[in-house]
Amino acid sequence: AILKDPVNICSFSQFNQYWILQALGNAGRMEHALASIKLCWGTPMKLGRGCFWENSSPEWLSFMKDGDAPPGLQSYCHPWASGVTAWLTHTLLGIQPLLPGYKAFLASPYVSVTYPNVEGSISTPAGKIYVNATLHETEGIYTIYAVIKSSVPGYFGLHPRLLLPNGKHD
Repeated sequence: AILKDPVNICSFSQFNQYWILQALGNAGRMEHALASIKLCWGTPMKLGRGCFWENSSPEWLSFMKDGDAPPGLQSYCHPWASGVTAWLTHTLLGIQPLLPGYKAFLASPYVSVTYPNVEGSISTPAGKIYVNATLHETEGIYTIYAVIKSSVPGYFGLHPRLLLPNGKHD
């Protein structure tokens, strides 16, 4: 039950939170994973440092203002706290290498009613890979439009579960 409630899953350490995020994505709980990103990584972004803090808590927004120093001594730009960026690229945008150096890749972007569009790119030794996917609904029929641009061979796939407006998966 705790993995269904993003309010209760934020770890004090952003490094630890990455593993919770990974578990949510692997369990097919993408909506919860994305909600946890906003909640858990949103605090440092909202408080004006523009970088990934070593530690943070959503409760800090209740007593801190933009630019305030957080409790304790910590790094304001902590590389181990940036795992969310790789997760967003590999899981939300869905770009995964199939061969070393991205000489071939899989693009399997996640879109849903809550998150109907995903767009981004990744620079690789083999060149840039660009993905844009959008979910459209017409009279109860859902269609995903995708554009993938790359100079290397790639494959397109869909996440196995699409969250529909009634909360059911298809």
